[in-house]
Amino acid sequence: MTLKSGEVLLGSVSIQYSDTSDAVSLNKKKYLAGEISMITMESGEVYYTKSIIYYSKDRFIEIEKAAILKERLKGEVNLYEYEGKHFNFAIDNNERAKVLQELPKTASTERVQPFRIELINFLGDCIDRQQIFNSKLNENTLIGLINEYNACMNGSYEPLVAAKKRTKILYASVSFGKNIASHSYNAPLMTHVGDYKIEQIGEIDQTVSSTGSKAAIGVEIVGNIRSSKLFFWEAFFGRRVYKFEIQDIDNQFELNDLNFTQLDIGGGVSYRKQLSGILSLDFSTGGYFWVIPTTEEVDFREGFTVHSSQNRKESGKGFYFGTRAHLRVSNKFLFVIGAKRHYRFSQNVMTANMPTQEDKLVDQVVISIGFTAKIFKEGYF
Repeated sequence: MTLKSGEVLLGSVSIQYSDTSDAVSLNKKKYLAGEISMITMESGEVYYTKSIIYYSKDRFIEIEKAAILKERLKGEVNLYEYEGKHFNFAIDNNERAKVLQELPKTASTERVQPFRIELINFLGDCIDRQQIFNSKLNENTLIGLINEYNACMNGSYEPLVAAKKRTKILYASVSFGKNIASHSYNAPLMTHVGDYKIEQIGEIDQTVSSTGSKAAIGVEIVGNIRSSKLFFWEAFFGRRVYKFEIQDIDNQFELNDLNFTQLDIGGGVSYRKQLSGILSLDFSTGGYFWVIPTTEEVDFREGFTVHSSQNRKESGKGFYFGTRAHLRVSNKFLFVIGAKRHYRFSQNVMTANMPTQEDKLVDQVVISIGFTAKIFKEGYF
């Protein structure tokens, strides 16, 4: 420990933090922060005494005090870490340090805005001000921005602590396509006998296929995992419309023009391979939940004059595999064509009569085209 008088003392130290003035105990003797110039630990950590200004939450005023700060970065602008009660980091380019109070890993814009302005006051000569406003205000950001500033001011600057810039790639897409599906349909067959009596005459369990070109629309957000340009997370919401037609000639049973909408929400991961400067291909997999809010069952039998009709609601979960080709049409937009194969392995059905649960593997395919907007951002996050 070096005192401001120039005397150097050796021993085991402990630091006491206070709202008025920090102090250090060395060899059972107490020294106030105002008496100390520097402390160098055996581990290599260096502490300096600085006059800091901070806003006291308890007293609602600005307070200036002598504090013992741990050095993080040293250059044209210095960064210190403070272990006291009220705040974490301080920044200075002279003998007085400006405190950034209670700097969290994430904070609302309103709370951190004054700190961003302080950073601009210190770093605005070299650092793009928009970068300061766009980056999260956390330890990694501070270290990165101050290192950039010091390197800008001094070409031979070597940081004590390094911080890497991260790259965020986000794709937001809308796609339109055709829903091609097979569906296991289980429903009771009801009929009227005479004018009053209703009887169940059987049950249909058929695999049906879509007819016509019923549409599918999807909205998807994809972002890279950390700074990777190969692996991505994805989340999607989709709406698919079905039109089914069942015919069972032997039993003289028909179910025509059954239309209903299925909503999907899910997410997963994807791997992207760049094939050329404008063409890329990705493969994705994940899970999803689906729901059919309401659909109508209409049962007919030849030879009977009356049919039954009832509403049913369905929901369940499943998984999917997909592949997409991306063709870059500009720096920000890509044309996408792809196919996604859905598997539903559980199904809950609520009819007017009673709920049922089925565990069946149902195969569905969506072929779609669309456009994707690419959002590229680089900075300290």
